[in-house]
Amino acid sequence: MKRKIKAFLVICCLAIALTLCLTACGNKCEHTYDNACDVTCNECNEERTITHTWKNADCTTPKTCTVCGATDGSALGHTPADDDGDCTTPITCSVCGTTTTPAKDNHTGGTATCTEKAKCTACGTAYGTIDANNHIDENTDHICDRECGKTDIGIHADSNEDNDHVCDHGCGATLENHAGGTATCSQGKLCDICGFEYDTTRNPNNHASDEFTYTSNTDGTTHTKKYKCCDAVADEAEAHNGTVSYTPNANDSTKHDVSYSCCDGSYSVTHTMNSATGKCVCGLDMADASVTTAGDTPVVTYYATLAEAITAAQSATGSTVQLLDS
Repeated sequence: MKRKIKAFLVICCLAIALTLCLTACGNKCEHTYDNACDVTCNECNEERTITHTWKNADCTTPKTCTVCGATDGSALGHTPADDDGDCTTPITCSVCGTTTTPAKDNHTGGTATCTEKAKCTACGTAYGTIDANNHIDENTDHICDRECGKTDIGIHADSNEDNDHVCDHGCGATLENHAGGTATCSQGKLCDICGFEYDTTRNPNNHASDEFTYTSNTDGTTHTKKYKCCDAVADEAEAHNGTVSYTPNANDSTKHDVSYSCCDGSYSVTHTMNSATGKCVCGLDMADASVTTAGDTPVVTYYATLAEAITAAQSATGSTVQLLDS
């Protein structure tokens, strides 16, 4: 019994399926689409092959379908026209005319000179007017190195290194004359600015210093006094002054040398005994004695003491000793 029921059910299902198939074939779909470029049917979802209606790409828009708006690729971009070199005029696209670089309101930057206008730092265009006071003098000769020909540029200067009163900038201008200074016995006037002796006339009465040299005279009591600065004689016979010193004469025992601290000279003086002290002024203890050798003329010889004189006389046969008056 069960088998019969199953067979019946299978037959019913096949019948229903066959009925549906026959119904569909008898009623075909009339496809509908949103536009000519729509690929899928709105009723049955069946897909179809379509062809777009293209508009070529331009500077700002890619290749585009005029029906559905679909795009292919990218925009071409602007093609700037040739730059005229002036930043105050705009640069436009040579295809569509769109401004690609806006114009500036004014040229800016740069420096005008005495022969050239300022050059715009943005585009290099010369603009404005020349500056008649903007010169250049690289060799510092006070002449503009440009073609304006101006010849009095800059300020004269004389460095402290030479102080020659002549402009150091090569123009050769004399800035000022020598001045000042006072002539002395040894030099003329020295310029107060540069130190140059611009007037060589001496003033013999204006000595440069109060220092002197002293040279002993032959009279033994005076010296010649001269100015060190010019060797002029201040006093031909100034009396010796200063400390007196006595030294034995190296060549003559009967004399001593006298020198003064005031000058460079000295002179020899014969010993003279002071009868009260028995000494010479030089401090030598002495006795005046005459030693006469036999057959000879008496010769006066000075000895430090009478005993020394007698000893000397006794050493010579026939000698006699006589004490002389002081």
